Amino acid sequence: DVYKRQIIRNMSRRFLRHIPAIFSDIDGVLVRGPHKIANSDRIIRDLNRSLHGLFPGMIPATVSQDTRFPFYCMTNGGGVLESVKASELNKKLAISENEVCALKASQVFVSFSSMRPVMKTFKDKLVLISGIHECDKVAADAGVNKYISVEEICTLYPYLVPQSYRKFEDRYNILESVANRLGIPAKELEKEPPQISAIMMLHDSVKWDEASQIILDYLTTEDGTIAKTNCFKIPERHIPVYTVNNDPTYADTFRIQRFGNGSFNAALKALYKFHFKKDLELSLIHISEPTRLLSISYAVFCLKKKN
Repeated sequence: DVYKRQIIRNMSRRFLRHIPAIFSDIDGVLVRGPHKIANSDRIIRDLNRSLHGLFPGMIPATVSQDTRFPFYCMTNGGGVLESVKASELNKKLAISENEVCALKASQVFVSFSSMRPVMKTFKDKLVLISGIHECDKVAADAGVNKYISVEEICTLYPYLVPQSYRKFEDRYNILESVANRLGIPAKELEKEPPQISAIMMLHDSVKWDEASQIILDYLTTEDGTIAKTNCFKIPERHIPVYTVNNDPTYADTFRIQRFGNGSFNAALKALYKFHFKKDLELSLIHISEPTRLLSISYAVFCLKKKN
């Protein structure tokens, strides 16, 4: 027993010396769909304990009893704030929010987390956002004060997506609220789609056909307006387009993987080439694809900043 304790003590010291933090994937590692993966809750509880509880008798007394090992969770999912994702994960793992080991927003990195610095640069510029769930709250929390969603564009200007059979009457249900958010008079806003400075795909699109149509419309010019005529010259440059997730598929409860945002990106490129007769080069439209490596780099940056 003494020999075993000595081995554990030596291993823990090496562990603390050489492993500054642990980053874990969420989907397929901790949970799958709405269900937790066996024993993942036990791992979370252990890793979120204080160092003194994790390594009894092996941590110097000078270290605070509240000090925990840096543990973070990452996912290419998104559509909601990190705080919401943390609460969702706690619920799936059957961990109460009141428990000491409960995951906090600061421990969760979602698909758009690494794009927050970019989003801040568009603080006072009008941005078109795309994505299901609560991407409007995501944009606002990231510092984008002026944004309009693809869904709102389609509702305000139903003639842009005639195949959706939207009604002009529906526009008046959101016209005032959108106008107030953008700081544009309602009468001016209802005339034509507003000029935008960037496009940000913050999560999977609500409707691929509508999102593709609106995004490609805004890529017909260099200044973020929609071309005034059908006989337009394909621009060499135009507003930047960002996407936060390029995974083609993801695993859920169904046995076959589901299409992810990367599949939408591929479809968008194919449509651009089909209609504009040229390849959609990433350098041309400035699509930013935060990969898992970039997400990890951003997480490490936040860790260093915190410490």
